[in-house]
Amino acid sequence: MVDTLSRMARELAAHTERLRGAVTSVDAELAGAPVTARSAEGTVEAAVDHRGRLVDLRIPRTALTRGHGGILGEQIAQAVNVARDRALHECRALIRARMIGGRR
Repeated sequence: MVDTLSRMARELAAHTERLRGAVTSVDAELAGAPVTARSAEGTVEAAVDHRGRLVDLRIPRTALTRGHGGILGEQIAQAVNVARDRALHECRALIRARMIGGRR
């Protein structure tokens, strides 16, 4: 039983190291490559980095002067959320590929 637990602990440590290496590799690969998305109406464009942090937000001047702050807020949230979802999906897919030995 102790041998089994020791073996499992070694396997877990090895897996953790592979995962850490994959994350480091993907982090370096995706750095500086923003993911963009637009709101459904196409009014707002948001860009996030590979970690989901907002790096750019583009709103046309006309959208700012219409006076519909609630609608504009929803469009901003939608664009940011879509960009974040895309970035997360891409990052996870690359990590998964690295874990099974694949490359992008």
